Amino acid sequence: MYELPIRFFKGPPAPKELRSGEAGVNACWLNDLLANRPPKNVYWERILVAVFQCPNEDGTVPPNQRIAEFLGLSRDTIARTKTRFEEMGLIYRVNLNGGFGYNPDLLVVKDKKGAIIRHPSIRTPVLATDSPGTNLLSHKV
Repeated sequence: MYELPIRFFKGPPAPKELRSGEAGVNACWLNDLLANRPPKNVYWERILVAVFQCPNEDGTVPPNQRIAEFLGLSRDTIARTKTRFEEMGLIYRVNLNGGFGYNPDLLVVKDKKGAIIRHPSIRTPVLATDSPGTNLLSHKV
């Protein structure tokens, strides 16, 4: 599995301190997540470390198949865990094909040119009159 150089911070990652092609991780939050595993999530720690210590170069979460092969687990186990990470606000959905981005308070990635990579969420307000909590998929037709 491809690994970007990772720099750990004692709080939210400081993008100004990151070099090009480097990722910054909030070590305090990550350690808290590792120490407080939800019940019945046997592979929690292994998946959490694989997801947050091996981000893709484009700033997205690695695909389920790659994480599953790396850890020797089922793709379904990875998908369920990613859904739980999304519910917790650790990652957010970038597209409906399984693409996820990272919460910028937990992980920030800089590209080779030194620009911070930010992906738009598909769960954004549709109209200017929509409240911030309204998302694209919650609209009833």
